[in-house]
Amino acid sequence: MAGRADSRESITLTRRKQLTGQAEKKYTQNMRYQVVLIKTEEGYTVSCPGLPGCWSEGDTEAEALENIRDAIQEYLEAVKELHSGADIREVEVSV
Repeated sequence: MAGRADSRESITLTRRKQLTGQAEKKYTQNMRYQVVLIKTEEGYTVSCPGLPGCWSEGDTEAEALENIRDAIQEYLEAVKELHSGADIREVEVSV
């Protein structure tokens, strides 16, 4: 149950910072996304089912995978900007 307490503490800290106007610290977090890679006549197309509309392509498998990494980062940045100032929470899901 320590994980839940840590989560609540993190949410409380973030919410407290929002209410007091303190600047939130920037951090990076590594995340994993499943991608679907399809070989085509022109090369490869790749999409990220967890992020609707997020897709890319490349002449080689390696290029397509590198391009989808960039597309995912840009997608997440756009989502972050769209929700700027919103009360954002995280939930943990076991699969």
